[in-house]
Amino acid sequence: MAEHSLVVVILAAGGSTRLGRPKQLLKVAGTTLIRKTSELALGLKVPVVVVLGAHEKLIRQQIQDLPLHMVMNPQWKQGMSSSLESGIKCARQISPGLSGVLVLLVDQPLVHLDHLKELINVAREESQAMVVTGYGQGRGVPAFIGSAHFEDIMTTSGDQGARALFTQKGKFMREVSLTGGAVDIDTEEDWQNYLKSQIGH
Repeated sequence: MAEHSLVVVILAAGGSTRLGRPKQLLKVAGTTLIRKTSELALGLKVPVVVVLGAHEKLIRQQIQDLPLHMVMNPQWKQGMSSSLESGIKCARQISPGLSGVLVLLVDQPLVHLDHLKELINVAREESQAMVVTGYGQGRGVPAFIGSAHFEDIMTTSGDQGARALFTQKGKFMREVSLTGGAVDIDTEEDWQNYLKSQIGH
């Protein structure tokens, strides 16, 4: 897999209804989650697509100075699948020879660059694979989706449809563990627990 044939897709279109405020704008170590995730992705030195939806203008302001490809998903209320589809379409325009996309969410503050590189390395070895992150009892994103699986993406719907792709089992599924990384911010309780866990770090 050539370096230029990979594009990172950050899904940042959600309305954060369970949290009650835009999770993309939560502050971690002096920066917002959307900016932290964007800068992390840029560290891979490949094109980065950010899919926007709810609170588009506020979120765009946080990252407009970064070398990103931003795309608006007008169907963001339909769930993660529609945003993933928007991101892949944009990635294909950027890189006609696209071999796959690396999918990131904005609400996983413990994901680090070395883990993303490991996902890519596994994908290089098995270009037809879908490479997901293992969290002990579960699996999901960040995840590499090879182009062979793009049609599966286009036939899914909602949040559950997209998540099902990352949790399925099969000969094309590979997993890379992220020790201690099973943190995502969906509710105020999640956010407060994360902040408490970082005291002294």
